[in-house]
Amino acid sequence: MTVYPTPTVNVVANQGPYCNTNAGLAINFSGPVAGTTFSWTSAVNVGFGLSGSGNIGAFTASNAGTAPVVAIVTVTPSANGCVGTPSTFTVTVNPTPTVN
Repeated sequence: MTVYPTPTVNVVANQGPYCNTNAGLAINFSGPVAGTTFSWTSAVNVGFGLSGSGNIGAFTASNAGTAPVVAIVTVTPSANGCVGTPSTFTVTVNPTPTVN
């Protein structure tokens, strides 16, 4: 019988605030269990889509509205057929200021 450790994702700090159209930094995921893969979902598309696997690459921050947008990103680790507990962080993007 083989018992595998539960995969985890190291804590990712909240990102931003970014300004609309500014460059967003890549967001890298890691964990202590060798071979862990990561899938992620975002509640709002702020420039890197709504879902993916692996790290989030550098992106262009996007907010076409008039108020700040906060995307809640959920990262789920998997390794050796085991799924770990999801972890969340936020990415905040401010709108382009306007003059009345």
